[in-house]
Amino acid sequence: MKHLLAFPLFLFLVAAIAQASPILIDLGPNRVMTSVSRNADGAVYLVGHEVNPETLVQTGLLVSIATDQTVSVQNLRAPPGPNSLYITHIRGDYIVGHSLQGLTLQGLAWTVDDPGTPIPIEPIFVNGAGDTYVEGVNSHGQYSGTTASARVPMTGQVGGETIALNTPNELGVGWAVSENGTVVGERTSDEANGILAIVWGTDESVQVLQNPFVYSGDLSQIAFAKSIAPNDSLLGGFVGIFDEITERIREAAVIWSGEGWSELTVLTDQDGNTLWGEVLGVTDNGYAVGQSSIGGFIWHTSWSYAQLFNSWALGEFGISIPTWVTSVNDVFWDGVNLNFALEGSAYFLSAPVGESPVPEPAGLLLLAIGTLSYFRARLRSRNVGADGTPSC
Repeated sequence: MKHLLAFPLFLFLVAAIAQASPILIDLGPNRVMTSVSRNADGAVYLVGHEVNPETLVQTGLLVSIATDQTVSVQNLRAPPGPNSLYITHIRGDYIVGHSLQGLTLQGLAWTVDDPGTPIPIEPIFVNGAGDTYVEGVNSHGQYSGTTASARVPMTGQVGGETIALNTPNELGVGWAVSENGTVVGERTSDEANGILAIVWGTDESVQVLQNPFVYSGDLSQIAFAKSIAPNDSLLGGFVGIFDEITERIREAAVIWSGEGWSELTVLTDQDGNTLWGEVLGVTDNGYAVGQSSIGGFIWHTSWSYAQLFNSWALGEFGISIPTWVTSVNDVFWDGVNLNFALEGSAYFLSAPVGESPVPEPAGLLLLAIGTLSYFRARLRSRNVGADGTPSC
């Protein structure tokens, strides 16, 4: 009986988030959407901020999109006093960010059901300073971030204790946290004379991610892990690589994958050029998004190169985004659709991809040729008799 009840419930949840075609929604001017999430009932939530063009004060926003595509916008309330809010991430019911009042940063959290009540993040005091800012959160309410003054990477539970992540007297930031509680980020290293990409495990382990690009100079290496898939399968960020054209070290978008994240992939464009930028979001089904010097991009583990987001949306779904996407700030895969928070102008795009990735253009051509060859072969077999002679 239990299985009979569970099966229709599963179908209901899948039906709630299934959609036959992509959805593009303009979220208005002077807004930046930094993160996106989608609940099992199909409702979409985006967070970000709206800038007052006269005062330049930032107001935190929670945008809700119902299954009938009705859009509602609520302000995330700041603590008392003149504040600018920087909203960084949303997963499940939890939202995180920080407020800036004067020179003081205060890490904050909210819930989707109560955006009017900011929840202070417990500070870690170092040399009398307790400023904090929060960068990532998972659906369980575990967050990651750093102390603003002393740059001590940290994690904790919304409404609970903040814990300093293990760094031997070195500065760092916890940029993102997975559903399993794994935190990724970066820390400085005097010994390595650089900035290292780091994974902090739930078992209190600390792992330095691979970065073969080492140079002489003030900083011998630079690597940041900025994002992690919910199931820990992929990490995204950037490493510093010397650009022979500009003759300087630039940020190159990268993915760490494989067992122990031992495989480093430097993303390229369709011409094989290094993609100068950073990976800002990764998914369980192998997609990565981010920003680059040529625009917002999307990539999949099965593709040989990253695609500019405007081109991908138009080529694969016939969606013409009215403005150039400068950055894809976040992506959330709900099991059926990829949901994106886009910057350039504030847009939300949801595209059904199912379990399989949408092929890159070269893959689509090969798929079309293969399909045509198959049907031509079938046609020949139907028009040839058992004795090998053509039939009527």
